[in-house]
This record gives sequence, C-alpha cells and structure tokens, in this order.
Amino acid sequence: MAITTGTCGGATRYPVPHRVRPVMKLPAFLRRRRHLLLSLTLVAAAVPLALDVVESRAQPVDGTQTLVFLRHAEKPGEGLGQLNCQGLNRALDLATLLPERFGDADYVFAANPSRGVEEGSQDERYSYIRPLMTISPAAIRLGLPVNIDYGANDTAALADELLSDKYRNATVYTAWSRGYLPELINTVAGKALGEDRVLTEDWHRDDFDSLYVLTLTWRDGKATLLSRNVRQGLDNGEPGCPT
Repeated sequence: MAITTGTCGGATRYPVPHRVRPVMKLPAFLRRRRHLLLSLTLVAAAVPLALDVVESRAQPVDGTQTLVFLRHAEKPGEGLGQLNCQGLNRALDLATLLPERFGDADYVFAANPSRGVEEGSQDERYSYIRPLMTISPAAIRLGLPVNIDYGANDTAALADELLSDKYRNATVYTAWSRGYLPELINTVAGKALGEDRVLTEDWHRDDFDSLYVLTLTWRDGKATLLSRNVRQGLDNGEPGCPT
C-alpha cells in the first residue's frame, strides 16, 4: 500500500509501513515452567513404553524342550579325525532313527571341526570332523543347518545357549566328543535346575550306541527334568561302506 501526493511536478508515491504486531514475551519464570511441562509430558509418554519393554524382557518363557545328546559314530583305527565305514552307516541310520524316536529336530549342533586332535600311531594332528559327520545326515534329511559355533570343550557356553529362551519349545540334537559329553550333559542339567547334578560321570571308549535325552519342562522360569539313557540299537552295523 502506498500514499500518492500531488505536486506541480507530478505525483510522488510514499510507501506506507506495515503495522507490526508486538510479540508478547513470557516472563522468564513462565518460560522455564513451559520447558519443564514439555519435559514432563515427554517423560510421562515414555514411561509406559519403557515399562512394556522391561516387562516383556522379564517374562519367562514356558515350554518343554527335548535335548538329545549323542557321541560321534565309529572311527578308524588311526583316528584321522574321521569316521570309518561302520560309523558312516550308523550316521545314515541315525537320520531315520532320531526323528522316529524323539521327533524332528528344530536345531542341530555339532562340535566345531576346526579343533585339532592328535591321533594314530604317529600322533598326527587332524581336524575333528567326527561329530559333524555323524549328525549331518539327520540335518540334511530334516532340511536344517548344523550349528558348529562351539568347540568340544566349550561346554559351559553351549549349555547357556541351549538353555536360552530360543530353545524352550524345541527339540535339539547335539553330536559331541565322548571326552566332553558327560561334562556337557551335567552342566546343562545343573544350570537348568540351579544345582549341581551328575547324570553321567564317564563315557566308555567303546560305547558309540548310547543316547542321553533330557526333557526340560519350564514353568515361570523354573525347570523340571526327566533324563533318560537309552540305546540306539545300531551296534554291529554293516562294516562296509554303502555303495
């Protein structure tokens, strides 16, 4: 908007300034209260969300898990970290036997094969693939991967993994070394029950047929245990390799 004034030389336009409304400033103490109110509102909104997260994390998972532990199958006289032909036949038979007797596995574990073993007449060092070879046919048949994250002597770490919420409603097959199987089984039982528990003290060097089955029933974060020592019934298997 402009105002026009006339003169003898012509018209001159003068701009009219816009009216600026004054901004009312809040007193300092009111500004502080406003910021405080905003902070309290945000905190109040966040508290229920935080409580929900804490509650969901603290809620124990109920369920029944079946843990099947087995030793690797038969090995050759020189060891080699490997199975022999009879052991291979046992591994192939286990692919049918384990699901039929204990249900399909949801997860499969084997000792990490990168662990070296010194075997044979010359004490040569070999990769330790026997547990993985023993359980692989069952995993293949069930369409499952094999978890090899844990070495044969990582019994405490594996026990913690098996007892985590992820496996509370699962069937798990675990193939391991006889030297560490008793320790692993006892550690799982002890950690689950919150007390020392000895289910087995030794695994005989000629025993390839035993299975230990731990059934853990979880209610409100506490477990009850049913343990069984059963036989596969696969001794005296075919000594020749399948053709």
